[in-house]
Amino acid sequence: MLVESKQQKQINCILDLCGKRMRAVMPDNKKRQLEIIYKLIALQSGVSDPDEEQVLKKDLKELMVKRDAAKRKMFVRLMIQSITKRAPFITLRGDHFYQMKDAGISLEEIACYYKLMESAVEEKLGIEGVKKWSIKADASGYFLCSLYT
Repeated sequence: MLVESKQQKQINCILDLCGKRMRAVMPDNKKRQLEIIYKLIALQSGVSDPDEEQVLKKDLKELMVKRDAAKRKMFVRLMIQSITKRAPFITLRGDHFYQMKDAGISLEEIACYYKLMESAVEEKLGIEGVKKWSIKADASGYFLCSLYT
């Protein structure tokens, strides 16, 4: 019997939890980002065309946003699964929601994970006596949590 290392178990867990779409988007996206960066470096080292440079920068930014969104989705999935121990939505309690709020998970992401409407999540929060919260990203990309009044 082979004994897996702790790091290998974590890698296998992440690979199992990630959907095919995320596994497909991440490596291809990174490869394309590197191609664009190499083109930008080549343009900047020689005579550059401002229009081509702007187009490449725009493409690079779009790819980075997609990659960050995929990473965020993977992070949220792992956090929700670790907090709830894969429990069905109907069995969640208030302490689960408080832990999700502390982890920086938005109501929209919870609804997406459980394949529900956001209003159903808000209704469950009301039943459990938990205040709704709002997660927003600031300019540097960090998520800020604030309670609705």
